[in-house]
Amino acid sequence: MQIDKKYRLEKAVSTDETRTNLTNISVTRRHAIACDGRMIAIVPVKVDDGDEVGWMTPDALKLARKVNPRGLDTIRIVLNGTQELPDGSTIKRPSFDDV
Repeated sequence: MQIDKKYRLEKAVSTDETRTNLTNISVTRRHAIACDGRMIAIVPVKVDDGDEVGWMTPDALKLARKVNPRGLDTIRIVLNGTQELPDGSTIKRPSFDDV
């Protein structure tokens, strides 16, 4: 998945752990969606062939922004069974069952 680095979706997710469906970012074929119960943010993304739609953690987006090579306008995170960041590190991906 590729997302423009100017979008800070992690700021639009809920921090209330009792509302687990609002503490992650939903990725569809065309958009990434974050909501905290009061505001919703929907931004365009480009999903690559090997990516799976579903949940992405806000931490993955924050860390990917930090390790993204300088000079690039987009952040690329591989979304399959895990969330693979631009530096090759992986983070466990939440599943639909977890939410």
